[in-house]
Amino acid sequence: MPISAKQLNFCDISTDFDKFYNQNQDTLFSLLDEFININDFIPFSFYQKYYSKL
Repeated sequence: MPISAKQLNFCDISTDFDKFYNQNQDTLFSLLDEFININDFIPFSFYQKYYSKL
């Protein structure tokens, strides 16, 4: 008996994410805070320009 694979599409992923987000907002934000460092995405030159007026 062949195994049929289910193809994922963006709509399914988006729907699943919406369900997860609505049920677990606090968990999602704590995971993002724990594993993603936003400072890695902001270059140091941005901070220099931003605070140059001070």
